[in-house]
Amino acid sequence: MTALVRSEILKLRTARSFIVLICIAVGLTVLISTLSGFLTKFEDPGATPPPIDATLNASFVLFFALILGALSVTTEYRHGSIASTLLVEPDRPRLLAAKLIAASAVGAAIGVLVELLSLGIEAVILPTRDISMDLGFGEFLKLVAGMAAAGALITALGVGVGALIRRQTAAIVGVLVYLFVIETILTGVVLNSSLVRFTLNAAIAEVTATSDQAGIDKLDEPLGQIVGGLVLLAWAAVFALLGGAVMRTTDVTD
Repeated sequence: MTALVRSEILKLRTARSFIVLICIAVGLTVLISTLSGFLTKFEDPGATPPPIDATLNASFVLFFALILGALSVTTEYRHGSIASTLLVEPDRPRLLAAKLIAASAVGAAIGVLVELLSLGIEAVILPTRDISMDLGFGEFLKLVAGMAAAGALITALGVGVGALIRRQTAAIVGVLVYLFVIETILTGVVLNSSLVRFTLNAAIAEVTATSDQAGIDKLDEPLGQIVGGLVLLAWAAVFALLGGAVMRTTDVTD
């Protein structure tokens, strides 16, 4: 299993899509954090505290980790390499488990990278404006751990979506439509405050400890970082199980 996981990590980090997505994620983090550091009025009453603002900036790029997870599966189907992969490892649930572990490890690394980058940029810029970062070591660990967990789980969710849908364009468009259209409608119109907490965006906000500032309507009773992590884990587990069922019961050429 270890060799299989290493193989999947190698596929991820050497794929062109991985390089492109990482460059975009890092570039956006640098741009957004720099602009926020110079322009945000942290002195105003009720303003977002600098550490949470930096984490919000970093959590924006978790979407790319979700896409990366989906691409780790759909790219193999798109290019037909899934057939040769299954010749090496014909046990499909085992293969999917390896992809989930590899993607989660890479996603956690992405989460830590963009969080440290965003915090570091604001920590450099804010003193030039006579503003304190005001970040204790305990809160620092909480924010970094939250982004690592969110990165791991959201990437694993992407793997499940990719295994379930298998077609690259459909998977990416489906994720976009759900996150930015369907869930927005559900949050704003359909779901009450007790159910909004279990939506994907709310779970991510809980795990990254930004729920108080994430701007999610009706999120008046936060679940907390640990429970939010369990909700996000449930999201990933459901799609992994659905994706695994599709992988087991359909032909690779379908």
